[in-house]
Amino acid sequence: MESSTHLPVDLSDYISGVEAAQLLKCTRQWIYELSRRKKIVSVYVAGHHLISRASIEKYKGNPDRKKFSLKSSRPIDK
Repeated sequence: MESSTHLPVDLSDYISGVEAAQLLKCTRQWIYELSRRKKIVSVYVAGHHLISRASIEKYKGNPDRKKFSLKSSRPIDK
């Protein structure tokens, strides 16, 4: 039986949670929360949670996005 090494996703377009957090200037935990809420695109490959760079850039450029607290899920007043 022949096995295929082709993945349905080009992983070169994905970054780690740490890199995504650096781009958004937030915590890694917040990145995973955004992923859980389906605000950004992510994949789980071989035990690694990878985030779509394009979805981070799109989220970063969204003027309607608000900063949220992980504890309350309410906007943070500045």
